[in-house]
Amino acid sequence: MSVVAEVPSAARLVWGHVWRMLLGILGGFGAFLLAFSTSVPEPDASVDEAGLFALRLVVDVVLGVVAITIYPLRRRKPLLVTCTILLLSALSSLAVGVGILAVISIATRRRPREIVLVTALFLGSGFVDITLRPATNEEPLWQLALVGVGSATVLVLIGLYIGGRRQLLASLRRQAELSQREQSARELAAKADERNRIAREMHDALAHRLSLVALHAGALSHRTDLSAEQTAATASTIRENAHLALAELREVLGIMRDHGVKPTSPGADPGTVDEVNTVTTDGGAASSITPSSVRPQPTLAQLDELIDSATTAGNPVQLIMSPAVAGRLPTLPDGAGRHLYRVAQEALTNARKHAPGQPVTVELTQTPGAHLVLTVTSDLVPPEERGRQNADAIPSGFGLAGLDERLRLAGGDFDIIPNDNGRFVVHAALPWPT
Repeated sequence: MSVVAEVPSAARLVWGHVWRMLLGILGGFGAFLLAFSTSVPEPDASVDEAGLFALRLVVDVVLGVVAITIYPLRRRKPLLVTCTILLLSALSSLAVGVGILAVISIATRRRPREIVLVTALFLGSGFVDITLRPATNEEPLWQLALVGVGSATVLVLIGLYIGGRRQLLASLRRQAELSQREQSARELAAKADERNRIAREMHDALAHRLSLVALHAGALSHRTDLSAEQTAATASTIRENAHLALAELREVLGIMRDHGVKPTSPGADPGTVDEVNTVTTDGGAASSITPSSVRPQPTLAQLDELIDSATTAGNPVQLIMSPAVAGRLPTLPDGAGRHLYRVAQEALTNARKHAPGQPVTVELTQTPGAHLVLTVTSDLVPPEERGRQNADAIPSGFGLAGLDERLRLAGGDFDIIPNDNGRFVVHAALPWPT
């Protein structure tokens, strides 16, 4: 599952600024009403008292508007803007709302020196505001100081929580991105390994075909006692194996051309032909010559051996194949047989690892679209039982990824259903040309 860092949209960014501004303005307006509603001069007040009230009102509004205006700039100069707003809030109740938000914002940075400075300015501005405001209550100074310290503490704690949460989310996002990159790198490495493995298998098969061509051609060049029928049969064998080798070579070149896979050196591959010796039968026909050291890759011809091995290991396996498919199976190209053999091998291996002792069904069918379909179905073991039976198993998950790459490169389809009514189903389909 891929994890991508979420990129906020422009509308979301704008709304993030707007709601904070609205909250700061509403908070400041509430503080403004609270401050001036209790100090409105009486109708019979003197001109000096009315003038002083009007002056305080104008100064409060002007400084509050300045604080609200510079508040959006806190992201560029957070400490400077916050200190300026707190200084303005000492003379302006309208600036208290954005001042509170600025204190919380600076606390999210989680820098002790900034927090101490801003807290001191917050308490100092509150003290100045109380000192300059006309006395309307009889609360002692220590109570007001206690309220101020408690308010500052709450604001700082809120900011620290928000900052910690942001750091945690950022850390989780970085870990998810790193995990995604590592997973992608592992998948690419698994696919590259699978392509290299396919190239090595094809190299082994080519060595097998070409060794037969070389042996039969050598026999034709040295044997002078062959009849016309024997010569024709040997030439037919050479032609058939040359065509098969050419077809498999084209497949290898197609894989390397599409994906940049470099073939391994023939001399470095352990599955090549070490030495060939000419052997003839009593009849002397060159077509009976076989190489002495050839290790071709397994195909569906060895499916019975694979099933017997899986059954012996503890998973009873049932093979289902119609007579029509069985009769035509010898005409399946070796490349397709190798791919489907690997699919069956990996599926049976997974069943042995993750569903020990459970029955497995291997089915070979032919679709109307000239495809040979291999379906491997195994019963799932409950998670608690699976943990007890296979506690030491370390699932890599790359076997199935390699099979997907293998089948895709061969022009087929690959699909898995992890939980199909309590079963694990693997589908593999490859073209079956007539």
